Amino acid sequence: MNGIYGKFASLHPLPAALHLLFVIFITMFSQDPIVLAISFACGAAFLCTLQPAKRSLSDFGFYLSLFVLITVTNPLFSHDGVTPLFFMNGNPVTLEAVLYGSDIAVMMISVLIWCKCFSVIMTTDKILFLIGGAAEKLSLVLSMSLRFIPLMKRKWRQIKNAQVALGYYSEKGFVAKLTSSFRVFSALVGLSLESAAESGMAMRARGYGVGKRTNYKLYKFTAGDVIFTAFTIVFAAFSIFGMTKGAFSFDFYPRVSACVVTTSDAWFAVAFAALSFAPFIFEITEALKWKYLRSKI
Repeated sequence: MNGIYGKFASLHPLPAALHLLFVIFITMFSQDPIVLAISFACGAAFLCTLQPAKRSLSDFGFYLSLFVLITVTNPLFSHDGVTPLFFMNGNPVTLEAVLYGSDIAVMMISVLIWCKCFSVIMTTDKILFLIGGAAEKLSLVLSMSLRFIPLMKRKWRQIKNAQVALGYYSEKGFVAKLTSSFRVFSALVGLSLESAAESGMAMRARGYGVGKRTNYKLYKFTAGDVIFTAFTIVFAAFSIFGMTKGAFSFDFYPRVSACVVTTSDAWFAVAFAALSFAPFIFEITEALKWKYLRSKI
């Protein structure tokens, strides 16, 4: 299932962005293994609904390499802890350093996964929609910049192919290649200036900057968006309140903390789990609903 057409992506950009940013924030500032395990599991499940399985396997291969790298590297630089496993060049490699490295690795990977989900859900149009009303000029600059980069890459290829066809582009030797690339670059600069002038004239012809700008609202804030926003704020506030009370604290040095889960800790963990698991529930519910409706055809 491609989640870009799923239920969570159809939410208003504000509650969707707010929800993902809250999850990223709580994950980033927590060292509790239970919280990080919840964040990783929910983020991984959600990411798998947003992209093809082959892409997910490739991503998780990278995350596994990153986990091993951080877990192995941390004990080489940090020798704190009271439980040495072995000695390397006279320095102890401690159990606490290994566990702390793995904990930090899971935290970083979880944040990367949720940021990947954010980049898929929050498209350029949605981000510009959120900041367009508050910062119109910034929104214009961002939209033009995001369009400018792929446009210039495409123009570069077109100019290069045209010069290759005419015999003006040569890759025989470093000097010849550098000269040919400079010739393509000069033509590209000329086209860029011409395109900028045309854009300026088009904006003036359409009355840009003459009066107050009106906005076309691509997204409407529905009752469902209100409910989901309230859900996000309540559960995120409850989770953050738990962090301030030490519910998600865990010590690795000088000795690993005993894993004691109180009733209040459990409630805070459940609140964070509900917050993190919500996007996946949205996608799976939509997928099952779609599958059921197709079976009735």
